This record gives sequence, structure tokens and C-alpha cells, in this order.
Amino acid sequence: MSPRTIEGPKEQLYRVPLVRVDIGDEGPQLTEVGTPEWLTESFIRKSYGAAPDRLRGFRVSGDAMSGSLQAGDRTRGILWEGESLIDGAIYVLYSEPGGIVYRRVRFESEKIRLVADHPDMADRTLKADAWHKRFRPVAHILEIVRAI
Repeated sequence: MSPRTIEGPKEQLYRVPLVRVDIGDEGPQLTEVGTPEWLTESFIRKSYGAAPDRLRGFRVSGDAMSGSLQAGDRTRGILWEGESLIDGAIYVLYSEPGGIVYRRVRFESEKIRLVADHPDMADRTLKADAWHKRFRPVAHILEIVRAI
């Protein structure tokens, strides 16, 4: 196939950066690392229901979520902008004092349980008011992107 027979999408491509969450003086900050992806706006809106400028790639470190996420996995997530959390969804969370974790969020009456899918990792349960003081969502993880 010659290059002149290859056709690209008829719409604009959006750059989706791969980022690392760093802890700065004012909390979590995103630092671009690695190779970005290029996706069309229609794909992003149809697949993730969000504006293209909110989509980011994240690389998983650690094994707390093994069973769902493996260390080294590339994920796609939507930056959190204050919307309601979704029961059962996986989030990148910033915790005081200064840490980043991937956890599944579960609601239980007046409590929030942070679930680590690894069988040897204990879940963490907090009262709703303690949750707001200790954790801040960074992104809602929507998809794992694995190479074949």
C-alpha cells in the first residue's frame, strides 16, 4: 500500500498526553511523560462522554489494584472536575498527607470504602466527612489500554 492510498480521519485529532501525578507544594500536579495518543473528538465523546481536553493517559505503578490493573498498564482517564463519584469506579486519588493511589470507590451508608483489588491489600473505610478531608480525586479511570 503506497502512502497516497492511506486516508486519515476526516476530523481533527486531539493529543491525549500520558501523564504522571506528582505531589507539589499545592497538591497533585500532572507532568507529561512518554508518548501521547492521538484520538478523534467523536471517538473521545462517544467512548468516554467527555470533552477531549479532559482525557489523559496514566501509567499504573504498584500492585494494589492487581486483578483489575497491573503495574505498567496504560489507562485512560477523565480529569475530575468536582462531579459526583461513581460507586464501583476506579479513581486516581490524592491523599493527605501526600500520596497517589488507584482505588475502586464503594459507597456504604455513611461511609466510603476504598477497595484495593489485590487480595493481600486491606480495604480502607472512612466516614464521609473524613473522606473529604483526606482524599481528592484526580481522575476517573475509564479504560485499560494494553498492547497485544
